Amino acid sequence: MFARRMFTVGLVAGFCLLSACREKPHPGPATTSASVARAQALTSRPAWLHQHMPAHALAYVRLPSAWTLAGATPMGRPLDRAVTGRQSLAVIRLLRGSADHPNPDIGALAPLASVFLARLDSPLEAVLIDPTGLPTPNAQVLVLGRLNVTGQKQVDALFNRLPKTELQLADPLDRAGNGALKNGARVHFDAGSGRLFVLAGRQPATPTQMASVLASLGKQAVPASMARLEPQIDGSGQDLFVWIRLKGMAAAAASGLPQALSGALPGNLLEHADAVAFGAGSVQGHGRIRIALSAPGARVLDYLAPRVDTDGLKAVGKLRWAFTLALPNAEQVQRFEQNVNRDLGARGAQVVRILTARLKAAGLPGPQELSRWLGPELVAFGDSSGTYTALRVRDVDAFHAALERLAHRYHWRMGVARSGNARVHWLSASSPLSARMGKDQSGSDQHFGKALAEAVMQPRVHLFWSEEGHWLIFAQVPQALADRAEKGAHASVADWLHARDYPAFTWIGATAINRDAQRQAYYNYIQALLFLGDVLHQPVNIMPLPSASRLGLPEDGFIGGGLTITPDTMGLELDYSQSPAELLQGRSTTSGIAVMAVLAAIAIPQYQQYLVKARFNEALTVADALKRPVEGYLERTGRCPTPGQAGLARADQYAGRYVAAAQAGGHAPHCTIRVQFRNAPTAPAVLAGKTVLFTASRHGQGLVWTCRAPSIDNKYKPASCRSP
Repeated sequence: MFARRMFTVGLVAGFCLLSACREKPHPGPATTSASVARAQALTSRPAWLHQHMPAHALAYVRLPSAWTLAGATPMGRPLDRAVTGRQSLAVIRLLRGSADHPNPDIGALAPLASVFLARLDSPLEAVLIDPTGLPTPNAQVLVLGRLNVTGQKQVDALFNRLPKTELQLADPLDRAGNGALKNGARVHFDAGSGRLFVLAGRQPATPTQMASVLASLGKQAVPASMARLEPQIDGSGQDLFVWIRLKGMAAAAASGLPQALSGALPGNLLEHADAVAFGAGSVQGHGRIRIALSAPGARVLDYLAPRVDTDGLKAVGKLRWAFTLALPNAEQVQRFEQNVNRDLGARGAQVVRILTARLKAAGLPGPQELSRWLGPELVAFGDSSGTYTALRVRDVDAFHAALERLAHRYHWRMGVARSGNARVHWLSASSPLSARMGKDQSGSDQHFGKALAEAVMQPRVHLFWSEEGHWLIFAQVPQALADRAEKGAHASVADWLHARDYPAFTWIGATAINRDAQRQAYYNYIQALLFLGDVLHQPVNIMPLPSASRLGLPEDGFIGGGLTITPDTMGLELDYSQSPAELLQGRSTTSGIAVMAVLAAIAIPQYQQYLVKARFNEALTVADALKRPVEGYLERTGRCPTPGQAGLARADQYAGRYVAAAQAGGHAPHCTIRVQFRNAPTAPAVLAGKTVLFTASRHGQGLVWTCRAPSIDNKYKPASCRSP
């Protein structure tokens, strides 16, 4: 017995010694402000123009440098540990030197490599300028890039090496750094900062105009909408960012809406829209792709803007994924009901009232009651114990009283039982079809088959939940709630979401753990260095670069995204740890599918509608080609033309990619143009074979055309063709 114990002790001790002797993960080199500055000086410095916007700016575009695209620029993400290391910087230095003196074998790529890999050390920035406040043919574009050069002669040489003659300098820059390109654009090089400015337009810019634009830089505040949207998309000043001012353009679009929509939600949103922005950048230490609209004061944003608060919601062990949906709160529902006539018009308001009355007649709670009892937080999540759905309950007594009333009215069964250590509430409800089926007393085979089919398609609804503080925790079966109670829920869902920078104003979205995202991003970066070496015909030794384990890159990353809404903005975004490729890779297959499904549910239907609308527009273009001949013939003869008259061709000769034919006809003064779409699959199924009618009517001294397409759903048609 003693010998057996000694053997066991010795075995355990040996295992512990072997474990202690194994190499532990290296914490990785620290990233400091000095190391980041060195790496940026060698790759790409942050943008400058976005914080020194000229007067009358209408749009801003920032394009990342080639080094940023390769992943070599530190941007506040975990991979900064790799790109700021001395081994990585040595490879970058080698490649930049090779690009500055390119191998003749790379041919036409030599000047591009010299400019974009060797000398450009910032993003390219461009601003559209027009004093009118709207884009006109007289608008000008100011372009800025920072060059790593020692003097103006190097700038002259860079321009003159460009392959396109019109982009070369007409003459060398003067002592003040001013000059012009052969295409007429003005150039200014600031030797102190290395910034190169180019001012171009449809009409060649004058030296006075260039001086005026440069003098306005930094003299005014950054546009409020740009200051609001840019931090949501890219806080690094290195990555892709596009901002477009809508104020003026959106108001003009709103004025063109039909009268019924001018004060409704669509018109109100257009009236308040002042900018749109999109891009891909770094936010709070991770990557993000986002498109956002700024519309301060728009009522639809006020109705939907959430504030997701998951305080008090607990998970078991380690969370794997989470999905959130913000239901309207009581204040939002009340404001909507107060403005329903203005927002939806008389017909829409009547529909809302009818639905509310039907809910009341059925004994079901209306939106006001539900919003007082439940929500707005609805959270589904997966943890170490299983998959659950949590709903915040604000008035437990009112919630139970409502359930009891409904159970009594519709003969539901409900109660409370024990499952393991869990106190489980259960409810069994029959569907309307099931209720009707139960009244069918016929014994015929036909009725039995119908009843069986209905029973399969409409089974009873079974709900199981436990109550934890202000949260109802639903599970598929009571045993899952028993597992949760046995293991104990102690992990804070709120802390987990906060660590992933999950916005509290997410209306609908999801986030999930993604394994090895940083490791894969680092290896992709090394492959990018090899690719650049191949392009430049410069051998690259990547062996000295440290491994992902030596760098201490985190194993767990995250992917996520959703639709976020604040009282000022709304945006659709995708979040990732380091690279957008993480959205398609990683080991969290189930959670990844969940995230993509949520985003697809939002984006894909909208994109499909956009595609159909784009094809519908061909009918408008074809009709426009017939309107002028029809109007002229009607004015001359007082009759509507038919094919062969007024210079009109046969119907099939107006065929396009999606349009099959178009012809004019009708009886004066209501001449009609009929445009017919091709059959599927050439045309989308919702348009296939359908007809669009354009009818002329007298209005004063002229004609007004109206568009109708009653067999096509309104959501696929432009506003001018929609049925009331």
